[in-house]
Amino acid sequence: MRSERTHIIAGLLLSILIILKYFPILLLLYAFIIKKYKVVISTLLGITSILIFQTTYFGWDLMHFYLQDVLMPHLSGNIPGQGAFAISYQSWPSFFNNLFVYDALNNGAPIINWAAGKYIFLLLLYPAILFCTGSLISKIRRSKQNDDDKYNMIVMLLLISGLVLIPATASYHFLFLFL
Repeated sequence: MRSERTHIIAGLLLSILIILKYFPILLLLYAFIIKKYKVVISTLLGITSILIFQTTYFGWDLMHFYLQDVLMPHLSGNIPGQGAFAISYQSWPSFFNNLFVYDALNNGAPIINWAAGKYIFLLLLYPAILFCTGSLISKIRRSKQNDDDKYNMIVMLLLISGLVLIPATASYHFLFLFL
């Protein structure tokens, strides 16, 4: 991504990764932070092209189903087959469901029976993590480290923050930490 000659190729490859798995979108944010705008533009154009092709090939009904019934519930921590109280995926929504939301079948004894607590804590947690990440990135950028070290620290911070925020972590996501 840092080589001037490969910006467009890097962006196109990144667009394929983002379409396959949304987690690499953090690398797009990284490219924006380090001001690799050719990578950002080629990635966005690649994503747009792929989505247009998918919609043309599969049709709007299937794409709408995916967006509404698969992706959006997944992003809110409602994993199909797991339920809102599952702890195996370590999502923040399921954690707060187990703390605050009463359910006769799945959570008969929450720590505090206060359903609004889930939403309040989610509304506090996500901005707090994003603020801390942004503050650390700003501090790293102003540090006296060489640029390669700064960029490596920023990308690792973005990946770790992403792992903390995503609704369903899986053990293989931690392989990204070894990149």
